[in-house]
Amino acid sequence: MWSGNTNGDERPAQKYCLECGWSVSPDEDDAVEDVSRRALEHFVETGHTVVSVDALPPPLPDRY
Repeated sequence: MWSGNTNGDERPAQKYCLECGWSVSPDEDDAVEDVSRRALEHFVETGHTVVSVDALPPPLPDRY
């Protein structure tokens, strides 16, 4: 089953709010459903947009 992340395993992605700075980072014991549930609860309580981040993009190369 697809877990909603694209990092190749079942670790939950970090989720954060685009409007207020709320975020949740998965602990080692968190299941995908636990992190998703907390994000959904934040959305329901606030109406804010919550997005997932599987991994940070690679840094841009230095320009000389």
